[in-house]
Amino acid sequence: QFFFFFLYDGSSIDGLDFASAESNPDELVSLIFDHRELYLLGKKTIEVWYNSGDSSFPFDRNNNAQVEIGLAAADSVVSMDNTIVFLSDRGTVIRLSGYSPQIISTRAIEYQISKEDISSARAFSYTQEGHNFYVLTFPAGRTWVYDAATNAWHSRKSFGSTRWRANCHAIFDGKNIVGDCQSGRLYAL
Repeated sequence: QFFFFFLYDGSSIDGLDFASAESNPDELVSLIFDHRELYLLGKKTIEVWYNSGDSSFPFDRNNNAQVEIGLAAADSVVSMDNTIVFLSDRGTVIRLSGYSPQIISTRAIEYQISKEDISSARAFSYTQEGHNFYVLTFPAGRTWVYDAATNAWHSRKSFGSTRWRANCHAIFDGKNIVGDCQSGRLYAL
């Protein structure tokens, strides 16, 4: 289930303003809004909804847009390179092409992922020098980075750590800013 309230009106939330997955209901793990569509990512399936403009309930399910793959980690889904990328329940990294899942992880990356606690994975994306990067970090493990321009993976780590200390990302003043997982400080890449 997911709930909604009207814009600029968080004080009058109606308990009946919710919808449920119906095509193949499973537990909702996360959601993301991309290209005017709301993607509801469950443990086994993904449903896509759109803003229909209906004044009583503004969202309608896109009945032609169900994806038969689930999300492994709530914090692994990002919008990147004009699509959505996430760590699937099968231990693969998926990039949606329209509503079709495409595996972008290699067998070697999938083997490394299989050694991690996949439910703890975190991801962010950023663009630098014409390259779009998907950064997938396992807090107790390693950091793997996918470069969409070259379709290649590489690992990153910081001195004295098995993982890269960059934990999150934002663009500020035209710069890529990352948050340090150890100190909480912000740094420009």
